[in-house]
Amino acid sequence: MEQKRTGYEDEVGNFRAPISIDPEQDSSPMVQEILARIKFVTSKINIDGKVILDYGCGTGVALHWINSNFHPKKMVGIDISKGAIESAKRNYSGIDFRVIDVETPPKDLKNEFDVSLCFEVLEHLRHPDQALSLLTSYYMKPNCIVVVSTPNRNVFSGGMEQSPINRTHLHEMNINEFSNLLNIYFYKVNIYGMRFKNSKRMKAHAINVTHACDGYKLLKELWWNKWINRFYRWILRGEILGLYNGNTYYRWEASDFEFIDKPNELDGAIWFLAIASNDGPVISPSAP
Repeated sequence: MEQKRTGYEDEVGNFRAPISIDPEQDSSPMVQEILARIKFVTSKINIDGKVILDYGCGTGVALHWINSNFHPKKMVGIDISKGAIESAKRNYSGIDFRVIDVETPPKDLKNEFDVSLCFEVLEHLRHPDQALSLLTSYYMKPNCIVVVSTPNRNVFSGGMEQSPINRTHLHEMNINEFSNLLNIYFYKVNIYGMRFKNSKRMKAHAINVTHACDGYKLLKELWWNKWINRFYRWILRGEILGLYNGNTYYRWEASDFEFIDKPNELDGAIWFLAIASNDGPVISPSAP
């Protein structure tokens, strides 16, 4: 059966981080992944007094955390999901959230932003090159910084195209594809790899991916039925033993991740994260 993917799902919490009033205390794995990324980014660049765009903001967790810990001049979050934006508006004040297709820019945001976040967005787009082109040429000021993260297809999805891990992913990239794409639109690019610090967690992640790849090849579209998925994983592949022993694949904290910049290790990361610019220093010397 041919898989039908739209790039996103409107339901909040389905393949998307939930609303989190206190991300530091939230047990959601997706919230903790976002928290790890935004803490790393804000240790590298100065965002106080900046005008910030979250390009594909989802439920707005990253901007909410920034608003609670820094002093940006202005923040705008845009996302194609009406459900995500409505939830963000209800729960987070002081941030301008809008329902916008990132590939169709509004007239009032031209050359507005100093810093843009683009966390886990490119893999959801049919034309990521168009999105990056619009981001750099339309939304951003000339002297800007853009932060982009995306899964490493070789590790996150076991090299499979399309992903058996997330059905909203249209196309994931390997390190060469990611680097080549960014170098088209940015003069200066620093790429980091995001992975678990603990080798046992990395091994557990690899087992999880292997099970997903095998299950997706076998079951095709039925793989996304949560009960069939659970039966396959828990019973046929024995993951119920890990759950019984409290060793679950799906629970971690932001502090469980590390960011590496050694070129020979990047291909072993679960995600890539790039800090890019076309003018001025990529890494701000005034950053904490």
